[in-house]
Amino acid sequence: MAKEEDAGVHGGPIERFHEAGSCDLTAVGSLPGNWTHGDYVSAVAAGGEAAEIRQAAWSDCGKPMVAVGHGGGPPEHALEHIAAGQPHAAKADDSGSDVAGS
Repeated sequence: MAKEEDAGVHGGPIERFHEAGSCDLTAVGSLPGNWTHGDYVSAVAAGGEAAEIRQAAWSDCGKPMVAVGHGGGPPEHALEHIAAGQPHAAKADDSGSDVAGS
């Protein structure tokens, strides 16, 4: 029932990263409810310099907790595919043929 009640809150029922020590480029206390990454970046952009805006965009601030810590780059398995010279989007079936190219 709590999730249904939270669904109307800005940012919804999703648990988000709001760590004060990490999200200090703007006054996060002025952001609405369960603020999002976009809210944070927009607030920084409203009064920040280009370097701060970039830092805010690359931060985890306001992102869903399941996305925190990924560093904004490709996921680990994509990096493994790249290192092996394999296209990340293609998947092989049991016969070894490229499913994406079928």
